[in-house]
Amino acid sequence: MARASMRWATLLLAGWILGARALLQVPFALAGAAAGTGEAPADPQAVVRAAWQIVSEQYFDEKFGGVSWDQALLGRYLKEAAAPGADGYAVASRMVAELKDPGTFIIDPATRRQLEQQGVRINVVGIGVLLIEGPEGYPVIGQVLPGGAAADARLPRGLLITAVDGWATKDQPLDQVASRVRGEAGTRVRLDLERPGGGRRQVELTRRPVSVEPKIESRTLPDNIGYIYLPHFGTGMETAFLGELRKLYRTRALILDLRFSQGAGSLETLSHIAGLLTNQWLGILVFRQGVVALPAQKAESSDNPLIPAPTSIDFYDKPVAVLVDGGTTFAVLAFALRANGRAVVVGRPTPARAGDQQAYFELPGGGLIGVTAARFHSAAGRPLVGPVVPDITVPIDREFLKAWESGSDLDIQRAIELLRRRGAI
Repeated sequence: MARASMRWATLLLAGWILGARALLQVPFALAGAAAGTGEAPADPQAVVRAAWQIVSEQYFDEKFGGVSWDQALLGRYLKEAAAPGADGYAVASRMVAELKDPGTFIIDPATRRQLEQQGVRINVVGIGVLLIEGPEGYPVIGQVLPGGAAADARLPRGLLITAVDGWATKDQPLDQVASRVRGEAGTRVRLDLERPGGGRRQVELTRRPVSVEPKIESRTLPDNIGYIYLPHFGTGMETAFLGELRKLYRTRALILDLRFSQGAGSLETLSHIAGLLTNQWLGILVFRQGVVALPAQKAESSDNPLIPAPTSIDFYDKPVAVLVDGGTTFAVLAFALRANGRAVVVGRPTPARAGDQQAYFELPGGGLIGVTAARFHSAAGRPLVGPVVPDITVPIDREFLKAWESGSDLDIQRAIELLRRRGAI
């Protein structure tokens, strides 16, 4: 593919800004998050007008999902922005919310600065856990972050949270549970916990700041199966992935774990990682303005002197299984590898708009607007509409959580079983 096309592809950052935001959304929520304060720009109407124009020109759906994105809508919100003391970013946020598209949103200047400083790190003020939706309507501790109060208390993942400071969590929205768990540093929170196999306990923990940069992990599983956890697609991840993959070239198959991903990165990094697993095109991105092909293409250099750049022999051609869930933000990789016959997919459905890609544009006053600017299609032209649904869906029930408690992982077990059943290993 021409370099110009690649440059266009890298404009579509399914990016670190959206990733930091997505961690706070159901079905995956941070129990504690850094706070930011908005700043009203000098001209609220200029912010609203710019946001409306960018959506008009860049939104992937020329019908705007049935919304009348016209001068009448603009006039209504310009009138709001003209009111004394109006916050242009708040008004613009309400305007783009008319699209009912979580991939199109406003980022005020203060939040932008905070996210740029954060990068791919998880910065939380709470007890240092990630919550997922569990069985019977209860939230579950899905990950325990190092350095947090939960880690100090040796809380394992898989515990059901039945109450927070006496407030019953059953059937409550995950983001509301996370909001109650987080709080001011130095304050305490009381959790009622239940083991998946039975047995209850209560703990009281002191909230504190936790800052963690997710790291790539790899290991060799029994029966010589390789495993790599890929937390994001940020700068340098293609080099890190290459280094871990080289350790696993003698394995019989590879399990690529995209669960609990942090959302950071670009499609260029994704293309370079995919180029180590497949020699076929990943697919195409369809814009209002046209179509751009997305290749699977090895990087031409390395940003780590200890890991030489890819060579002609750096290619993993053995069977691959990809693990996904509601926290997977680069689901297009799983979709594309399966579409071209390189992988099977196991876990739980990905977020609903897995194939929609975002682009970011400057707004007056230093903020940004994220716009759903393109939709991903397979190389055969099949659009990715809705979530990526696994070949085998593994529910998070008590059996799943009991496996976690014992140090096992049913997603991994089911992936190996599926590869065997299909004769791949």
